[in-house]
Amino acid sequence: MTKSAKDNNSKSKKPALLVNKEKSKTNKKTENVAKSVEKQLNNKVNALSQQIMELQAQLDTTVKAAIKKLKKKQKKLRAKQDESFTKQLKALSKKHHAALKKVKKSFAKNQDTVVKEETKETKSETSKETSSSPKLSDIKGIGPVTMKKLSGMGIKTIDDVVNASQETLEKCKVFRGSDTWVEQAKALQS
Repeated sequence: MTKSAKDNNSKSKKPALLVNKEKSKTNKKTENVAKSVEKQLNNKVNALSQQIMELQAQLDTTVKAAIKKLKKKQKKLRAKQDESFTKQLKALSKKHHAALKKVKKSFAKNQDTVVKEETKETKSETSKETSSSPKLSDIKGIGPVTMKKLSGMGIKTIDDVVNASQETLEKCKVFRGSDTWVEQAKALQS
């Protein structure tokens, strides 16, 4: 090769070397820019992660506070419901007691009426006994107290003593002298 060809050739090679160097510089710059961008992105990701964690903590705190408020409201509502229920229960209790008093008064009036009617019947029976037949008190050992007890057992007249069942007579054995009552009653009938 001739000198001029060599010169031309070297001249053409120099720009190729320069181009390669420039490419190398450009690649390094690109790498540096990429690394810088990557570093910036990593920093931003880390910052965003930190913000997310802070927001999550705030959210947890807010949720806990809201739950606490709801529990307080629920407790107040329950207390109001309990108070309302207690008031209703007391009102019903008062109504119940008033109705019970009315029933008791009515029962007492009816009882008084029954007692008065029984007293009238007893008086009329006693007057019939007095006028037409011997009295139960004519039997020795039967006084006013025993007559009341016998009346409770269904024995009100001399005839009741004579016609009493064996079971009733057994019950009468608690009274002194009752073993002679039937004989005395038969004697008084004749």
